Amino acid sequence: HSQFKMTQVLTGTEVKEIMEACWEDGTAYSSSSETERYFEMPSLLGQGHWREIPLRPGLGLSMLDVEKRQIHRNQIPQHPHQMPLSLCYYLSGGCKVNNDSFRLPSEEKNGHSYLYCLPGTSEIEEYQPEQRLRKIRLSIEPQLIQGLCDRIHELPRPLRQTIEQPSNAQLYYSTPITPTQHQILQQIWQCPYRGLTQQIYLEAKVLELLALELDQILNQTEQPRAVAVRDLEQLY
Repeated sequence: HSQFKMTQVLTGTEVKEIMEACWEDGTAYSSSSETERYFEMPSLLGQGHWREIPLRPGLGLSMLDVEKRQIHRNQIPQHPHQMPLSLCYYLSGGCKVNNDSFRLPSEEKNGHSYLYCLPGTSEIEEYQPEQRLRKIRLSIEPQLIQGLCDRIHELPRPLRQTIEQPSNAQLYYSTPITPTQHQILQQIWQCPYRGLTQQIYLEAKVLELLALELDQILNQTEQPRAVAVRDLEQLY
């Protein structure tokens, strides 16, 4: 591990190699069960932890609270052609995202949420050191939304197309986190339950967040200047 100590920039592959080595030799803790996966950030890379919690089929939740020692630059050669919608909420910190479908890189930042589905695209994510990064991410299979709601036709065209034809999606949508959303995010972060009760509680909160996000999108699309959806025809 010593060759990484003084490196100022680490690639995603290098970060993954260090993490897996530390989890294997016990210098950083990780655990996995049916209800949750927990990972500690190795001290070589920084401090903090993240959790991954599967909910109902097609719905997942992850919570990240870390501070990195180096710049971490993660390159994704190609997102899978069948990828879920992701909805990320930044409670602190941020990330620079450069996707090949963007005209300009996106500075994802504290106090905003990002709804995206970009199958088949390549991407570079860059995280700065010495910033506390607190992020909640929802993973949502498009067919789950169709199963929850039969009024997909009311959604803006890019989002509707993403749900109906996810393999052709080019969706990237940013909105400010509202006070109501922030309250639910804190309830998720501070969930007092475990096991089955935790799963039911978190699933209810995640679905509430999804409902609020869709409501926010529907309301904002009434004001064209507030729309921030990027697709093949509409970029900002």
